[in-house]
Amino acid sequence: MRNIKFKSPDQTQAQFAATLRRNVDNYFKENAISPKGNWQIRTKALVMLSLYILPFVLILIFPMNAWLALALTVVMGIGGHRDERDARRRSRLLFPQPLGE
Repeated sequence: MRNIKFKSPDQTQAQFAATLRRNVDNYFKENAISPKGNWQIRTKALVMLSLYILPFVLILIFPMNAWLALALTVVMGIGGHRDERDARRRSRLLFPQPLGE
């Protein structure tokens, strides 16, 4: 995993970046969580990717009527929407308090 580096002549921004990195690293250590995810995240990613790729391949390979193709397209959209929604929910779980408090 690549580390993100903040380059700024302003010292307060450099201190903020260092404090943020330290706090995030401490969170993962204290809760014994891998920052790269666990088997559940990888399984979900595989399922969500399959919900997009498999209907796409079926539409391209097999002849079908328009209604079935439309239904498979909806399945593709639902898979993408669920993944995006869950990503937003996870970010609220990691950082439940607003930054100003």
